[in-house]
Amino acid sequence: MAETDRFEKESLSFVCEKCGECCRHIEAFVGSLPYQENGVCGYLKGDLCSIYEKRPDFCDFKRAYGYFKDSMTEAEYLEKTRCFCELLKCLKKKRT
Repeated sequence: MAETDRFEKESLSFVCEKCGECCRHIEAFVGSLPYQENGVCGYLKGDLCSIYEKRPDFCDFKRAYGYFKDSMTEAEYLEKTRCFCELLKCLKKKRT
């Protein structure tokens, strides 16, 4: 099975809920995108990305794997993505 086929199959187990939490903590990815003083991505409008169709690779978890492929497997990357997402959702619950 080709690398991309495996990634596509595994990635189906991670579905972005488009809650905007990763965009509210964009300062964690210093230098990746313009962000406001509060750490929120400058392209976030409500809970949605205003440049979603043209968003940088780093903002698309499938394409972002290219930044990490030399340091972890696809499975490790997907697990870290899931964990980071869950952590951000927990932070959101504490805020509300």
